[in-house]
Amino acid sequence: MRAVPGLPLIVCVAAAVAFGAGATGCSDPDPPGFGYGLPPAPGDGAFCQSDVDCFAGQQCARSNYCFAAGDLRAVHVNWTIGGMPVSSDVCSKYSDLELSFIAIPLGVQYDLTFAPVPCVEGKFTIDKLPKNYDEIALGSTDLGYESGPVDAIGNAYIDLPAP
Repeated sequence: MRAVPGLPLIVCVAAAVAFGAGATGCSDPDPPGFGYGLPPAPGDGAFCQSDVDCFAGQQCARSNYCFAAGDLRAVHVNWTIGGMPVSSDVCSKYSDLELSFIAIPLGVQYDLTFAPVPCVEGKFTIDKLPKNYDEIALGSTDLGYESGPVDAIGNAYIDLPAP
């Protein structure tokens, strides 16, 4: 079911009049990906580009939607290749990597993907990631992808196959 065009804008304008323009947390009334019977994204808030776009007590997650601060966390992804710590020699067969954080609320998959991720770093950290992004996939188009869970404290470990 598609949202009624203009309705969110009317609500935002009415809220801006009632509470002041900066206090509403209103943003793009029809953000990318909204509609088609799906929620706008995993989360409970509006589309955002920074924390000021969100309601009090919410923060703008890296997924560009507002979440309650307690629903966000930092995640640290660490990887090895064939059980070996990464180095320029070990990474020589890998092009830059692609890292996706995955959430599957209500059976609909959402990916938050970063590329290129330099292989030799061996670690990627993201802050303000919604807690429902609880799986990752790391790899390259050359050599395939491996996936794994994000643990309860925000760590994920992947051992990529040796080329």
